[in-house]
Order: sequence, then C-alpha cells, then structure tokens
Amino acid sequence: MSDAPPGAHLSGLPQRGEKVDAASVLSMTFEEAKKVSPKSLEIPPFYKVAADEITVLKSDAAGQPLRVRARGKVYMQVDFREQLRTLGQEAYIESGGELIVRGKPLLQRGRSVVEGLSDYTVFYIRGLRLQVIGSHRKSSQDATGTPVVMPEWKRSWKEGPNPLLPALSPEDVPKEIRSSPLLPPVEGASDIPQMLPPETPPPPLKSKSTPVDAVETSEDKPAPTDAP
Repeated sequence: MSDAPPGAHLSGLPQRGEKVDAASVLSMTFEEAKKVSPKSLEIPPFYKVAADEITVLKSDAAGQPLRVRARGKVYMQVDFREQLRTLGQEAYIESGGELIVRGKPLLQRGRSVVEGLSDYTVFYIRGLRLQVIGSHRKSSQDATGTPVVMPEWKRSWKEGPNPLLPALSPEDVPKEIRSSPLLPPVEGASDIPQMLPPETPPPPLKSKSTPVDAVETSEDKPAPTDAP
C-alpha cells in the first residue's frame, strides 16, 4: 500500500466543498488517482484502488492482499481486456474476482456509464457480469463526453460515506446473486455491458456458462500487520 505525501493534492479527486466533474474523475488513470489520494493499493491480478481509507482484511503467505475494504472517495481501476473504472464511497474487493461498490456508485466501460442513484445502491461485479441492486440508470453523455449525473452524486462524493450504513460486506449482495452471479441482470440493467478478463477469448455465442460457487461470507477482520 502506498500513501500520498503530505499536501499532495494536485488535481483530480475533489476535496470537501470543491466542484465535482464526474468526467474528469472517471477519466483519471490509477497513477493520477494515487497521487491525489491518501491511500492507494494494487490487488492482483485485476484491481487498483485509491481512496481516503484502505484496510487489508486478508493477505496470502507472500503478503499479497486477498480481501480489501476501501472507504471515502473510492476510485477503482479494473484491468480487464477493456478497462473499467468505477467511483463510489465504499468498495469491497476479493482478489479472486469479486468487486462490490456502494454509495451512489458510477461505473464506466468504454462510452457506457452506469449511475447509482442512492447511498444504498450496490454494484456487484463478478466474472463476466455486473449486477445492480437498488435504484440506478444508464447515464448519457453530453456533446463534450461528460456523463450527465444527478446532483446528489456530487454531494455524496464530497461528503463521504453515509454514516448510518454499516461497513460494506458481501452480505450487502443477496445470497442468490452471489451464489449464481451469471443470472440475468436485474430489471432495467439488461443493457449494462459485460466484461472479459485480460487474455481470455470471448466465449462461444451459444455456450452456457457454469455458475460460479459462492464466495465465503464469514465476518471479515483486518489482517494483522507488523506496523506499531
């Protein structure tokens, strides 16, 4: 995990009270985001996160993060074949291929942008499919390429996570979705693009994917560290 040096706010992730430009934040690279964020971390093989707070919940024997929770102005870069970027107030990441984002999340893949409309809206990404739980819409872009997002998103991004919500965890995704993430998307989300991991050829057009096993849902605890 890397920490930005004191006073490293240059541009990009807005501070409280600043105007928020969703297009500029979504268009940032991870290298740019980590320069203006207090914390940043790479979770092999796909995920890179920058946020106000990052907690490693579980690591492997070599010290590589396996399970991570991030809070406050979360920027995620997901290096699938076509790169994905997502913003939110909270994220829960499993290195094996699970990402949960909450807090009026925004997700961009190519020219498509999906916008969560509530603090309770959850984006669940597992394997080839994005599932959305809660109110959301596919956001359009204006002539300049700027996503047209709701004013509430801008306020939520500046003010931080909803203090009334418990810590984000796998339990925020219904068990039937987590145990069979390749179910059809929820109503209204059928036009959300699918994603492919890098160097993996697209599946045959008429093939049927085998459901992925459920991920462990036991209570998470921060991994021990050697830091004082």
